[in-house]
Amino acid sequence: MTLFVSKLSLGNAGNPIGKIIYDRPCELYDKEFDDEDVELEEYEEDDEKEEVDDDMKKVLIEQFQDGKLRQGWGYEYGVFSLNLEDGKGSYRDENGKLQPTEEWVCSYMHLYNKSQKQAIGRFRILSRLLDMEEDDIVFVPNIPSDDMFSVATVDSEGYEFKLMEEYYGHGHIIHVKDVEEYYYGDDTLPKKIWSFRQAVIRIRKEEEFKMFLEKMGYPLNSR
Repeated sequence: MTLFVSKLSLGNAGNPIGKIIYDRPCELYDKEFDDEDVELEEYEEDDEKEEVDDDMKKVLIEQFQDGKLRQGWGYEYGVFSLNLEDGKGSYRDENGKLQPTEEWVCSYMHLYNKSQKQAIGRFRILSRLLDMEEDDIVFVPNIPSDDMFSVATVDSEGYEFKLMEEYYGHGHIIHVKDVEEYYYGDDTLPKKIWSFRQAVIRIRKEEEFKMFLEKMGYPLNSR
């Protein structure tokens, strides 16, 4: 069993930087895109604090409580898609490490008007969703309110890519079950230990989190 944190994408996220791994990946789509004569809507994310859309936050919380934990930077438009599924947006190299396909990198660059380095950096974070396996535990801070956190167990369906009708950009889904909510505190988990800067991350210093799970009666299976 592996422990993860997945923060709902509702505000500042920064621009993670990776290493260039493809030579001009967007040449794959240039002709096809031009032939379709589609005007692409550009969305630019900056490093300033964004205003939280309360309606969207409510919908994301409701979906999470219903078993769909969504993550941002998941959009598609025309030929461009940020689906992370194996063979579409990702593959594993000879060392077993997840890598983005050229199509995914190109799609991110077009859809979010970002550089290849920024696309690779974002993939490194989002691809951790694909490492989540059945019965792993996901902690979601500040949900359903700023003084609470939630805990869920990854379901057998795992990862899926599917857009919402009214809100774009949250197409990544981890199917979860047994969603529970707790207040921050000494009897659960104090807020000061939640120093996770990235939207999706594996918990490495897990002692306090495992102690909490044992106290709350979660089965700690090992793999």
